[in-house]
Amino acid sequence: MPREKFHQYRNLRTNGNNVVASVYSIINDYIQQADSDFPVIKKHASNTGTANNQVEQQTILLTGATGSLGAFMLRDMIRSSRVKKIYCLVRHNNHNDLDGMKQRLATSFRGRLLSESLINSPKIQVLPMSLNEEPYLGWDQDTYHQVKNEVTIIQHCAWSMNVRESVEHYERDMIRGLYNLVKLAYHETNPTHLHFISSNSATAAWGAPSIPEIPVPHDPTIAMPMGYAYSKYIVERLFDYLAKNKNFPCFVERVGQVLGDTENGVWNPNQPYPLMMLGGSLIHMIPDLMTMHVQWLPVDFASASILDIMLKTINTKRSTSISASNSPSDIDNSNVFHILNPKSVSWNTILEVLRNYGIQFEVVSPQRFVEELDKHPENPAYRVKSFFEARYKAVDSDGKSMPVWETKKTVQVAPVLAKAPSFNTDLLKKYIEYWHTIGFAIPIV
Repeated sequence: MPREKFHQYRNLRTNGNNVVASVYSIINDYIQQADSDFPVIKKHASNTGTANNQVEQQTILLTGATGSLGAFMLRDMIRSSRVKKIYCLVRHNNHNDLDGMKQRLATSFRGRLLSESLINSPKIQVLPMSLNEEPYLGWDQDTYHQVKNEVTIIQHCAWSMNVRESVEHYERDMIRGLYNLVKLAYHETNPTHLHFISSNSATAAWGAPSIPEIPVPHDPTIAMPMGYAYSKYIVERLFDYLAKNKNFPCFVERVGQVLGDTENGVWNPNQPYPLMMLGGSLIHMIPDLMTMHVQWLPVDFASASILDIMLKTINTKRSTSISASNSPSDIDNSNVFHILNPKSVSWNTILEVLRNYGIQFEVVSPQRFVEELDKHPENPAYRVKSFFEARYKAVDSDGKSMPVWETKKTVQVAPVLAKAPSFNTDLLKKYIEYWHTIGFAIPIV
């Protein structure tokens, strides 16, 4: 994408219909650029001896391994006999300090009570992560081509989460780097499988009671009204175009609210819902989300499900070319998966779990909860007030809930997803006990 074209977006206004117009413009320019950059892939996963043949063991490039979901995915990849090598991209100030990058991974594992010894696995090769650096992602040319020729699967998990940032910010800081990974994955024959961790926020305003496991329609208003959600929507649209028009094996894992793990209860207390629990307990208020159902999923089950999908879809057969007899409409929708708990629970159940643990609060309207936070900028939940404001807009005044994300197809590919526990008192106990060990105390009676 021409750099001058990208910079035009900085001057776009970020409210009302102008945001949607900006999203459309960004999508169209990326698709136009992809149409120019990538000839139609002639064949996929044939047994030719090139990088992406159907071998039993896979070489994976992973981003985002210092985050919660990425750390658990890295752990599961290290443990998997189906994975022989992992290129782990890590942000670091010094691109030559590979030991420092490994130390970042070890610190991430230690903070999540995962075994640090796994970081010494010979499977792992760390590389600096500078996806916006062209043409070789900040590596030397030989390293770039080595990675391009060896990697069979790319999983892009790294993505910043800031509810205050505009879609233009995400285009500049995140989507450009993603597009460079598309270039890395592209081969005219036997391309690397490319996976992207999307978000259910990209489809939360779809307008249907349930969200199907299919590509997004050509309508950005189905995303929650914030830059983060729009950015995920944009990538989903790009992937849909690449899959249908270029035969590119691109896969989307839409992830919902990820909890801490089921073994040690390590859940980042700075996420919106833990902050709501702490902030709400301090002002003795929790918002009433009416008939909303939630599909919160423990991170260890999310990771296991995603890796299962990655390893099973590597054998996906795609057509050898797109022709008049093989139109885009004939290509199936098997590249979208929902990483959410199949066992949805009502918001009332969430409130009951909180009360059963001894947290005291009054149930108030979402509007009143936000208004109360406005009076207490020192409240921890104040930091994510805009997140809740956007979330509440998805629940209308008639009491309709946010949609349920379907998981039937995903469970067929990754049966482990169906084994995930729903949010309950035992899980909450683990999370609160962990929070107390790090000084994040929720008042209980």
